Amino acid sequence: MSSFACWSLSLLILFYSPGSGEKAFEVYIWSEKQIVEATESWKINCSTNCAAPDMGGLETPTNKIMLEEHPQGKWKQFLVSNVSKDTVFFCHFTCSGKQHSESLNIRVYQPPAQVTLKLQPPRVFVGEDFTIECTVSPVQPLERLTLSLLRGRETLKNQTFG
Repeated sequence: MSSFACWSLSLLILFYSPGSGEKAFEVYIWSEKQIVEATESWKINCSTNCAAPDMGGLETPTNKIMLEEHPQGKWKQFLVSNVSKDTVFFCHFTCSGKQHSESLNIRVYQPPAQVTLKLQPPRVFVGEDFTIECTVSPVQPLERLTLSLLRGRETLKNQTFG
């Protein structure tokens, strides 16, 4: 028997085990955004294909408010806010006493509130060397920050932090 046939047979046994008479159910999680600003609020939906779930919800260390729910509890929509760092969200449902969950990773960014350029020396003349000091307020994630120095539309310098 080929390895594919064995694998398929194993799946059939898992999904249709004798005596259970129940099909396995699935849980789904969907977010309108996968990358969010630290102060932002957005919606996450949790749903299941279970015909009559016992219960379900969204597990998160952040603030959440349930906005809507299917009359039989097959889906729930949440408003999530105050996420300050990359977070994993878990949707879970219980169907016929069995619980399943699905996870979703959300990346959080924080753009700089202020960027300051300082010219050294304060006055420069054509043809003379000078230094530009750039100060940026805290940003997140720093490992993907790219700083670009432009003159009009011309890029003079790009630096990406690793």
